Amino acid sequence: MKVAIRVKMKPVSEIIQDLGLEKGGAAHNYLCNEVLRISVPYVPLSSGRLRASGQVRDGKIVYDAPYARKVWAANWKPVGKRGPQWVTRAWLDNRDTVLANLQKFIGGRI
Repeated sequence: MKVAIRVKMKPVSEIIQDLGLEKGGAAHNYLCNEVLRISVPYVPLSSGRLRASGQVRDGKIVYDAPYARKVWAANWKPVGKRGPQWVTRAWLDNRDTVLANLQKFIGGRI
């Protein structure tokens, strides 16, 4: 017995666009803003200027303080959660929660 199955679906590029998964799309912006949000407790805090300079620009998380690059690459141990490479450490600690929130945002499965 032969069985023939025909699947009719939109092109992948159209599905990606419908879900807002393309670069600069709604889901991409949501993900960047979520990662920025969860990074706040990890940003080194002296005057608060570095933390306040964090923003999403052109699909990237950017910290505009003049000393941000130096603090990011510093070779010192974190104090509590705060320390160098704060976005990376925040992502590693919270990725499951962020991905679950993104899944709810796009209304599907990841």
